[in-house]
This record gives sequence, structure tokens and C-alpha cells, in this order.
Amino acid sequence: MDVTTPMKPSIFLRTLSILAFLIVSQASHALDWETTQLVRKLGSSNEADRVEARQLLPREGAKVVPDILPYLGHKDAGVWWTADKVLADICNQVSVPGHEGERVSVATQLMGLLEPESSVELKERALRLLPIVVPENLDISPIGALLQDKELGMKGRSALQSIGTGNAVNTLATGLLKADKEMQIAILDSLDKSRHINAIAALRGFSSKSDPEIRVAAARGLARWGALSDLDLFKWVWQERTPETEFEAGNAFLLYVDEIAAEGGNTGLAVEMYETVFDQAKDPVLTGAAMMGMAKYGDSR
Repeated sequence: MDVTTPMKPSIFLRTLSILAFLIVSQASHALDWETTQLVRKLGSSNEADRVEARQLLPREGAKVVPDILPYLGHKDAGVWWTADKVLADICNQVSVPGHEGERVSVATQLMGLLEPESSVELKERALRLLPIVVPENLDISPIGALLQDKELGMKGRSALQSIGTGNAVNTLATGLLKADKEMQIAILDSLDKSRHINAIAALRGFSSKSDPEIRVAAARGLARWGALSDLDLFKWVWQERTPETEFEAGNAFLLYVDEIAAEGGNTGLAVEMYETVFDQAKDPVLTGAAMMGMAKYGDSR
């Protein structure tokens, strides 16, 4: 192989992760005396000691993360809370350009806290920190696995939504397949909020599901993309509405019509769809929104 051939991004990040982890791990065993004392003060029962550690430890950066992590699971709320805040500061520090190796290392160490043996509380604290620091191509399967967890499923979903990378969106979409109805609706909401192109296929697929609640949850997210090729699908979602889902179905339909109207060149079609909702909807909010659309675009046909 030509020595000038660049590494693939995934291989590069894995290599970088291993190297950075080794470097940071070795550095953690070589902390200077003052830093070692600050780490000890982090676990102190004396609040003044913890305040000092809270103020000064973030300056030490990623090298102290291995020494701080054990305190994140401490039974004393004052200790784990302080550790959490120090780690949050460090996560923010390494998430800026130029710290890619440290970022991967810190994220990998936090991801390790999601192992099955960890307590629910420790996993929750890790899930709050991970969205700050997870880079695009890091392996986030431990978070994806939590989508099936009765206690932590929603928190795992929230973390993936906050991470917001293409990898996280793909993990959410995959999680739809094994999730129960409540989780499916929550994941579809996360995919909607992601505004990521990787979400489109899952949103489109679930917009044609037989369950009306799942259908409208998916259609709401798909509507924001305003693809003309989805017109028949949205007509069907509206036609198949139930009394319980009329508002959500109408809202999704109108969001979709708003998008295609805003693109220009489709105002005549949009006005027809506004008229459809205006004539058929029973909810006054929907008829009012449809009337506004007709008024806005009616003269543009």
C-alpha cells in the first residue's frame, strides 16, 4: 500500500482513541503532588476542600479524568456533585478544536461507566456528561443498548438526541425496531428534533404504520423536509386520522403544506391542501391555520 494513503476516519479515530487513552492513563499516575492533593480534597467531607478542588481541578485538564471518575459514583452527594461539575468543565475544554485526542479519550472513559455492572445512578451521571464530549464517529453502542432498559431507556434516548451526530441519529433509528410503543413515539420525537438527514428514512417508514399515534408522530418529523414525493403519504395520513389523532395528523399535514408552499412554485397545490383541511377538520385550531395558509398563498396561484 502506498504510504501516503490516508487512514479511514473510523480507523484513525480508533487509533487516536487508544493512543490518547494510554497517554492520559499514564499521565494520571504521574500527577504532581499539588494535583494529587486536589484530587484527594475532591473526596473530602469538608466543603471548603471540595470548593477548592472544584475551582482548581478543571485547570489540570484531561490528565486527571481517570482519578476523578471514581468520585462520580460516591455515595456522598456533595462529592459526586463536585466531581460531576469538574468533569463537565473538562469535557467542555476538550471539545474545542485542537483537542481531538483528549476528547476521544475522555468520551471513551465516560462511555465505560455504562457497563452493566455500574449503578443506575452512575450511568445517569455519565449520560448527562457524554453529550458534551462525544465526537462524530465514536462507538456509542453502549448508549444505544440502554434504549431497551426500563429504567434508563428515556435518558439514553435524551442523551442520543443531545449528541445529535449522524451516528447518534442512526442509533436512534435502529432503536425504533425493538422499542415498545411509548419508546417509539419518544424516539420519533427525537428524530424530528434532530433535523438530520439520516432521520428521513426512519420517519418516512414509520409514517405509514398502522398505529395512528405512531404514524402521526413520524409524519410530524417528516413534514419538515417538505419533499413533494411524500404528498400522497401525507394525504393518506390525514385521511386515516382518528378522532383522537385528528389534531396531530392535521398539524403534520399543515406543516408539510407550509414547507412545500415556502419552496415556491407549488402554491396552487398548497392552497388545495389548505382547503382540504379547512373543509374537513373539526378542530378550530386546524381550520384557523388552514385559513391563514389560504389567505397567505391564495393570491399567488
